[in-house]
Amino acid sequence: MSKAWVIPICVLAEGGWPAVASTLEEWLVREAQRDVLLLDKPVLIEFTVEAEDNRPEMPLVKGEDPSARRLEPRGPLPAEERQVWLGGPGYWRQNSTKSGSASYWDFAARPDGAWFVSVRPRAQGGAIARVGGHEAIKNGQLGAVQSESDLRVRLGWLTGGGLPLMRDADFKLVSSRLDGASWTATFFSARLNRHAEFGGRWSVTENRGFVEWQFVGERLADGGFKDLAKTSLGGWRRDPVLNTWVAGFVLEMDTAVGTHTRCTWGRARVLEPVELDRVTKPPTENGSDAVRGQVSFTMFERVDGAEIPPSLSGFRGASGSAGGIPRAPRGMSWASTLAWAGLIVGVGALLWSRLRSRAAA
Repeated sequence: MSKAWVIPICVLAEGGWPAVASTLEEWLVREAQRDVLLLDKPVLIEFTVEAEDNRPEMPLVKGEDPSARRLEPRGPLPAEERQVWLGGPGYWRQNSTKSGSASYWDFAARPDGAWFVSVRPRAQGGAIARVGGHEAIKNGQLGAVQSESDLRVRLGWLTGGGLPLMRDADFKLVSSRLDGASWTATFFSARLNRHAEFGGRWSVTENRGFVEWQFVGERLADGGFKDLAKTSLGGWRRDPVLNTWVAGFVLEMDTAVGTHTRCTWGRARVLEPVELDRVTKPPTENGSDAVRGQVSFTMFERVDGAEIPPSLSGFRGASGSAGGIPRAPRGMSWASTLAWAGLIVGVGALLWSRLRSRAAA
């Protein structure tokens, strides 16, 4: 029978740095600190997002007119094909196209600004675009912060099994356990009173672990564990372009809300810097776009005039430095990672509402 080892984390070496307790702990700490957007070369990454919404209908409020309520879709939602041109934090483009539909949304960020495009049927707003500088990003006018956070979540799962997300969610590693070819680890956020428990298989050959499941919840007073979100992963394989392991699929289940999201890995290929520059350039007012081709915009707005703040002046894109877009607020509810796609769609609706109100003014 194999022997199980419980590895304490609260061991400090001289100078206050954590002492290396084991290969497992070292790998966990490294993965939890990794920035999934920092690569040694620009790449194009493709994957698919499929969602299923099983939330019950909210009961009517007293006096509410049932006919005035907008019915939300339930059950399986149209799959989204994602394309990500990635040069580093603050330098990327993310496209999402609904399967079987002409609707799509695109977000992009560059050293000199960011932009957003949402294309839907004319009855739902048509095609809108908004282009601006970093001041607009800071003011939340372009959805770039939300989109980059969504990108971190998706790639954090697909290329890191969710471990790279621990840093931004204020989770700290508190224990790990290696039992033969299996391992488990627990992270805890004191501020959120949330536990994140990971588990999977350990490869002696690769000298690393592979995440196969994760639970997020709260520890109850009686010692029990209330699940808030569950994630299962599989199909791990080494991608020669990224030079790292990627999960073939990630299935996220928000048990508290009732939504399921499945991400399926597609492919990756190397980008030439000139291609990254070309595809991240904003569309023109006459509707010319490097990826989508010709678009007839219903509304086009520029939010210009702001200089890049000094804190962003050192941006080097694909060379590996930190980028110019601030992170989303730290310590978000873990289950909220499943709602990023909906949030981005909501950004499009919000922008359309603002633009339409300006036009009517």
